[in-house]
Amino acid sequence: MSTGFSLREFVSSFNDNVISNALKYHTMQSKPREQHDFVLLGKEIIKLLPPERDIFDFYLDTDLKVVPDFDILYFGRETIINIDLKDEDGIKKADRILMKFEKQKKITQIVFFQCY
Repeated sequence: MSTGFSLREFVSSFNDNVISNALKYHTMQSKPREQHDFVLLGKEIIKLLPPERDIFDFYLDTDLKVVPDFDILYFGRETIINIDLKDEDGIKKADRILMKFEKQKKITQIVFFQCY
C-alpha cells in the first residue's frame, strides 16, 4: 500500500488543484464529493490540533477487492479508523453502512495485526 495523506497535506492542497495529481500518485481514486466532505471534516479536526501537530496515514477510496471499498481509512499505531462519507441520512442508509463495516471489519483486523 502506498503512503497515505497527512490531514494538513490533504486540506491545504485541496483548493490548489494539486489534489488530483496527489491522489494519482498515492494510487487513490476518491469521488469529488467525498474529497470535499473529507476536507470539511479535516478542517474541524485541525481546529483541535496544536499548530505543530499533524495526523498522518489517511487513505482515500481504498479498494481491497475482497470487501466493499473504504471511503477513508486511517492507520494509527494502535487503531484503524474507517470513515464512510454520505450526503444523505436515514435508517436504511445507516443499516447499509453498518453492514458494510461488518464486512470490512475482518480485513481491518487482519491488516492491523500484520502491520504492527
